[in-house]
Amino acid sequence: MKFIENIKRIYEYGKELEIYLDMDRTIIELIFDIEESFTQKGNYIKKVPIKPVINQLEKIHRLYPNIKIKILSFSRNNDMTKE
Repeated sequence: MKFIENIKRIYEYGKELEIYLDMDRTIIELIFDIEESFTQKGNYIKKVPIKPVINQLEKIHRLYPNIKIKILSFSRNNDMTKE
């Protein structure tokens, strides 16, 4: 069953739903970042979102506006968090 079909089933059942997504390797691509450039100041913010993932999130939000979508990420230091 597709992800959005599962969301529809839960949503129609009347349950509150929150979706938590990990930003790293889910919303932005880090697989080819061998040098771990994301650890250097200013580089993490330049990472490009994976467009099909963003498109699906927008579709979910459009179809089910009451669902809360939250993005999680881990920062090695406070500077990365601020960035």
